[in-house]
Amino acid sequence: MKSRCADKPTEYCICVNCDIKIKHQLGIPCRETKCPQCGKTMMKEGSYHHRLYLEKSEKKNKP
Repeated sequence: MKSRCADKPTEYCICVNCDIKIKHQLGIPCRETKCPQCGKTMMKEGSYHHRLYLEKSEKKNKP
């Protein structure tokens, strides 16, 4: 029998501070992972909070 995780595409945790992307570890939420470069809390790529961050940064960068 196949694992349910085997069918999922690879998911990533990202740091919005320094744009580092690491593979998400099964069973460990990205928000509990610290960026190996800057030490800030990471977030899951494509998550609700990641989308909010992207929307906010787009509004901030508009002239």
